[in-house]
Amino acid sequence: MRFECRFIAVGLQKVCFCRFITIHFALRYAVFRLLICGLSVIVEVYLFVTYIKSSCGKYPPFIPSFGAMRRQCLAEAEQYLIQKRRPLKIVDLGSGDGRLLLPLAGRFPQHSFCGIEWAWALWKISSFRARQKKNIHFLKQNFMTADLSDFDVVLCF
Repeated sequence: MRFECRFIAVGLQKVCFCRFITIHFALRYAVFRLLICGLSVIVEVYLFVTYIKSSCGKYPPFIPSFGAMRRQCLAEAEQYLIQKRRPLKIVDLGSGDGRLLLPLAGRFPQHSFCGIEWAWALWKISSFRARQKKNIHFLKQNFMTADLSDFDVVLCF
């Protein structure tokens, strides 16, 4: 990066603007580094707390699904549900914040959807997001001990 240094005569002194520009960029760089450090601290705290809350590694931490894999999973589930004429009961194991079930519940109102999530915060988020829809509900429980015999389709992504 090149800086030009312009001098302006102010009374008997000359003022150099390049020093101001250099300080300005140094401050912006320092603020950027502080933001990155702050984000990394937040991520580390999140991972530590989720590790402890997951019974020290007994359950996996929440990692949001997005991108091509999520789109592919949604497409396959939609393709399967389009073929079915009778109403089905669908469960999503480890539903997280409802990213998979909410679009399906909106697209297929004739089916009944249930999400099972063990983390309290994610269960609250998904329940809040689904409050307008009548064909979806979320349970806060461990899906390893849940009775899945009432469901026709089990999703686990």
